[in-house]
Amino acid sequence: MKTKTKIKSTKKKAVSSKKSSAERRKSVRREVLESFHVFLVFPEFGLRRVYLKDVSLGGVGFYAEPEDQFKEGQSLSFYFYINPSLRLPLKVRVAHVAEQGNMVKIGCEFSKSGKNAMEAYQDFIKLLGKLSEFLENKSST
Repeated sequence: MKTKTKIKSTKKKAVSSKKSSAERRKSVRREVLESFHVFLVFPEFGLRRVYLKDVSLGGVGFYAEPEDQFKEGQSLSFYFYINPSLRLPLKVRVAHVAEQGNMVKIGCEFSKSGKNAMEAYQDFIKLLGKLSEFLENKSST
């Protein structure tokens, strides 16, 4: 049985540097669907998996539990799991925290991470982009 996998591309224009509730984007965000099983683990919050909302070359977005207490400006190390046995050690700075119902939406920007891990992450994001283009072209034919 074949399963179709969709990848959505979300483009947002960058806005002025004024502090506002509007999100600023420097690169294209891609939604990560459950079929990819991509997740994060923040060791300082325990070994619980945090599933991604979206990814970009500049950062990641995800939903967290309120008790995790992410704070804007906070620097964190985490593991980006492409699958349960392949992880990349990366570092981020929390750029945006917003409560949404029972969850908290977190937006993070990458900070200085290991060169090899960051290059592997960027290649993964580029692969998502190519898969998205392929699926869009395939569905229009």
